[in-house]
Amino acid sequence: MKMTQRQRFGFPVLCRGLRIWVGPIAPTIVDRLNKEINAGLADPIVRARLPDLGIMVIAGSPADFGKFIADETDKWGKVVKFANIRVK
Repeated sequence: MKMTQRQRFGFPVLCRGLRIWVGPIAPTIVDRLNKEINAGLADPIVRARLPDLGIMVIAGSPADFGKFIADETDKWGKVVKFANIRVK
């Protein structure tokens, strides 16, 4: 039986080229989730399959993920301000 991406991963692929940040942020379980996620991402079969699904793997610590979010927020905030993008 062929599984959809939603069934396989629990979330849909919205569109190609869209950046989606996925990482644990709940403080009480962050370390455990991070350890398990990084272990799964270290599996050669998983690592080989994810790029075929358009997923770029960047494993790291919770601090690395926090810095990534801060950097991306700063970067895209500048784009939004420069382009004068407004929410309607």
